[in-house]
Amino acid sequence: MPPLELLVAAALLSGVVAFVSCAPAESRKAPAAAPAPTAPPADEPAPPDALRVLVLTGGGYHDFAGNTAALQQGLRQARPAGWAFTTLALGPEDAGAAEARGRLAALDLPATTDVVLAYTQGELGLSPAAREHLLAFVRGGGGFVGLHCAADSHPGWDEYDRMLGGRFEHHPPFGPIEVRVDAPEHPVTRGLPVDWSLPDEFYHLKLVDDGRQVLMSGVSPEGGDRRPVTWVRTWGKGRVAYTILGHGRETHADPRFQSLVAQALEWAAGSAR
Repeated sequence: MPPLELLVAAALLSGVVAFVSCAPAESRKAPAAAPAPTAPPADEPAPPDALRVLVLTGGGYHDFAGNTAALQQGLRQARPAGWAFTTLALGPEDAGAAEARGRLAALDLPATTDVVLAYTQGELGLSPAAREHLLAFVRGGGGFVGLHCAADSHPGWDEYDRMLGGRFEHHPPFGPIEVRVDAPEHPVTRGLPVDWSLPDEFYHLKLVDDGRQVLMSGVSPEGGDRRPVTWVRTWGKGRVAYTILGHGRETHADPRFQSLVAQALEWAAGSAR
């Protein structure tokens, strides 16, 4: 007969096994992992004084996504009160471009937008309704700021050209250019250095419609007379600003350009706020 100690040990072991096998399945699972941190909502509430900017991008020849990201990073530093950006990528190669064009036509711009920032190029396929929607917003008091290839967008749309004030013709090769602030007291250029040297494309434009106030100018690398670089104008009740600058990351990451755009957006939105 086995020793008494062995019999007691065997009985205790049998009880433990029986207890484990009869326990509910949930008690035998591995401990649950800690919950993942809650992600912020996709559309966070904008600060009360945020400037509501509808950013239109897309087209060819430019890194629209990368340049816009670099610019917006600088804009956030230039205006502590904050920004509320809504971006519509309209280029033919952009995923969701058809949906973005539909959103542009459907947006209640006066209720959702203070100013439009246009950094686009080429034919973007806007419907007649979307085109009229955009121009009506500016005529009614909304702001519009066009960068660089905004003047090379929507070929054949004459009223857009008249609103912007010019149409792209050609440019010398990308390289160093010299530009100058001619109106240092204007809100768009106030506080900026007078003389700039930067790598960019110097756009030659066919000027359309009168009424522009030239704030910056420069001599093209091809020579000739001084040409407009940055101007402002009114269109109906709205304010419009345009600059030929903004081809590449070098310009969009330049604090001078970022301040210029920030002040242009503030000025253009002034009649809408």
